Amino acid sequence: LVAVPVLCFISCSEDKLDTFEGENNIFFSLKKWPTPSELPQRFAMEYEGIEYWWSYRLTKAIEDLSASFQFIPIEYTTLKVYVPVSLMGHISETDRNIGYRVLPSSTAVEGEDFSILAAFVPADKVDGGFVVELSRKNLREGVTLKIDFELIPNENFETNFTTIAKEPQSTETTSMTTFTLFFSDDTITPPLWSAFSAYFGTFSKKKLDILLN
Repeated sequence: LVAVPVLCFISCSEDKLDTFEGENNIFFSLKKWPTPSELPQRFAMEYEGIEYWWSYRLTKAIEDLSASFQFIPIEYTTLKVYVPVSLMGHISETDRNIGYRVLPSSTAVEGEDFSILAAFVPADKVDGGFVVELSRKNLREGVTLKIDFELIPNENFETNFTTIAKEPQSTETTSMTTFTLFFSDDTITPPLWSAFSAYFGTFSKKKLDILLN
């Protein structure tokens, strides 16, 4: 495996929370946009001695993540990506597995294009999630695969926190229990590029190459 800077390869396209007394509900962390006082947001979890983390400053729901093998040496055939999940409820002294399913709308095939290595909330933590190993085997130029996740109830967690406004004052909502991970071998727009578009203009691979060099 190779350690890569998250910002180069991962991109992302306060409502009062309902309370569910006595329940332990989970939801996709990046869908819950923070208030300005909560920024920056950081989610992390440890798996097999490695800390996986995700940090951002956006104040709107992140609907999906995109990962790319574009700048990873060709000899590395897999890439691990962290998809955070958060708990609204009580922490536990033991790890708790997350209930989920991969939706039929996914274009990536589990066991062929990706493997889910871990799906749990660690002991004494409110954040956990998925560690997903992506394979570049079936990727080629112009091909993007996707994994559509859905959280489902199990013996540890409920999924009753179902929707939230996409951003402050918005009437549009987004599901808190579904999430999409895209991956390809092509260049993707880095996160927060739009925040600096006044300086850099429209994203292009050539501009990114210049900045990285």
